[in-house]
Amino acid sequence: MLEQYQFWQKVFMWLGPTFTVLGILFGIGWNHCGLKIKEIEKESKPKTESTNTPHTTTVNVKGDYVNGNKNETKSNVVNAPNALIVTNNQSGGQNTVNYYQNEFKSPNEDIDNSIYSNIQKLIKQYPKHPLTVIEIESGSSQRNKVAIQLEKYLTENNLGQYPKGNTFMGRFPDYPVTLFFNPENKQYVEALIESIKPYLKTEYHLEETSNFPNNLIKIYINGQPLFETSGKVTIE
Repeated sequence: MLEQYQFWQKVFMWLGPTFTVLGILFGIGWNHCGLKIKEIEKESKPKTESTNTPHTTTVNVKGDYVNGNKNETKSNVVNAPNALIVTNNQSGGQNTVNYYQNEFKSPNEDIDNSIYSNIQKLIKQYPKHPLTVIEIESGSSQRNKVAIQLEKYLTENNLGQYPKGNTFMGRFPDYPVTLFFNPENKQYVEALIESIKPYLKTEYHLEETSNFPNNLIKIYINGQPLFETSGKVTIE
């Protein structure tokens, strides 16, 4: 009886490793065959192009770039000082594209001539007028350059100035440009805005204050300047 049990013990001792090796071989073979089946099925399927994939473009700008599709908006623009901002506008049934940069560009001759012509008409209409003072929110060299350019138009015609150092922080954050004036000067302020629009295109917030000096107008620039290729600036 003892010899019989010893015999079967030896049998099971040999069968254990044998089944283990067979299990490993089975697993390897199963995995290999599965991979080959997937490769063959993939090759046999016809290749189709997705119709929903948007057409992407890359615009190179002095080493910086903007990736996007036909509906590129400002929110997609990389944070670079000379990145392009591309917008599509419908005009007369055709697409027109405006190019903006958030790096200062001097206005071209057409803008200069238009501004000077408008200001001459303003002076003739209002030979007596309040002084316009420009102030800006601190923290942006581009706002400073816009203020300097705007001052050039005003000082050459004795309309106003941009006192250097007229920068502030957190004064009027709700609007890109705010004008402060006495209600007596409202018509003049509206005419002044129209005269500088060929250069400064933005949303103007008019703040009428009865206790504000009637010989003074204040232009406060707070928003982010964006420049067209012509040099026209939009404050947003």
